[in-house]
Amino acid sequence: MFPSRLPVTLVVLVVCTAGCGGVVSDAGSPTPERLDAPPGVETNGVTDPTALTSAHGSVLSSRSYTTTQTTTVTFDNGTVYVERVQNATVAGPDNYHLSATQGGTRTPVGYGSRVAFYVDGDTERQLVVEWDGNRTVRQEPVGFVGRDDSFGRLLQRRNIGNEGTVYQLLASAETRTVESQPADDRYRIAVDGATPTALPFVADAGPANATLHVTPDGVVTDLVVSYTATVGGEPVRVQTVMRYEEIGTATVERPDWVG
Repeated sequence: MFPSRLPVTLVVLVVCTAGCGGVVSDAGSPTPERLDAPPGVETNGVTDPTALTSAHGSVLSSRSYTTTQTTTVTFDNGTVYVERVQNATVAGPDNYHLSATQGGTRTPVGYGSRVAFYVDGDTERQLVVEWDGNRTVRQEPVGFVGRDDSFGRLLQRRNIGNEGTVYQLLASAETRTVESQPADDRYRIAVDGATPTALPFVADAGPANATLHVTPDGVVTDLVVSYTATVGGEPVRVQTVMRYEEIGTATVERPDWVG
């Protein structure tokens, strides 16, 4: 069970006069009323990180969607030590296409510069592009373990919905603010002092700051997380940006590399 957390402050300003359809602006035109709060969010804030996280995962598990996740580790002089970009289109646990690339000045590790997984039914096809440009395509039953690799296998065994990341940020935050954004049909949640899911090759990870946008049904449509750390004793900034789009309308296309 996830631990319970103290409530946080939810600040929403709503002014309405009798018979109005929303908040009246200075120009005299009405603006939308406050949105229904997502699960786990009440008038006094994010009271239940578990409920919000579960809602996010539940919606994504029942609908198709696309997602992009970019992680960069950058030294103070601007040199990019690591850049990882993951794109996925998901229609369900047995139908998805995930492609990921990695670059930067870090010594190459793992499969190569690019890996991709395409699952359609009970068959999984994998593409590996090595650092020298050589390509390998293999076909295996879904769930095949194969060789253990920190990059490729981590992606394959991933939780694309990132429920764990969302929960950890919300449950560990020292301060949080939440505001309704009716014009955008989402809530904005700002997190300070959270515990990040630190990358294994960085040290001294500091508290994370994050901004999330959440729909009334609990989907975290985008998330930006940043924190400081060190690599070899040198300071770096780590940033991860996640986005979820085309929810309920995405279609998984057969990639060109599949024969």
